[in-house]
Amino acid sequence: MTRGRCAKLVGGCAMLFASALFCSGTSDSASVTPNPRPVQAQHSTDVQGVRVAPLERDAIAQEMRTMLRSLSLILQGLAVGDLEMAEKAARASGKATMLQSEIARNFPSHFVELDTKVHTRFDQLGDALKTGGRSDLMKRLAALTAYCVACHEMYRLEIPR
Repeated sequence: MTRGRCAKLVGGCAMLFASALFCSGTSDSASVTPNPRPVQAQHSTDVQGVRVAPLERDAIAQEMRTMLRSLSLILQGLAVGDLEMAEKAARASGKATMLQSEIARNFPSHFVELDTKVHTRFDQLGDALKTGGRSDLMKRLAALTAYCVACHEMYRLEIPR
């Protein structure tokens, strides 16, 4: 990969994350195109508090750290042209790593739907990387990160005192 092409890819990835902050896509469709509508500013009354036990909070936090690490490694792999690295990173946050059912049942159904969809998107991205479907990687990453943005805008974990 040429230095100029690598710089364009890294720049595109940076633009992806900037655009993900302004996009919210929670559609169930197979399309990977993120919702282009700007995210509306949230007020504290718009965020739903979800009461969780400390162990549940820790499980969710670990899951989010794993997904963030996957996103970082996907971008690193794409930046250096290592599609195998990017695929492996995507698989590390696929459906096999979803919330355990005994924990998931304590969360709102929409929260669990977002969790399922984001992990499905990681698997789909891994499939695309494996089969060489590189033309829509940015759209796939944008759609994937839009689930993260939507969840963080809608929910806040609260530990009862």
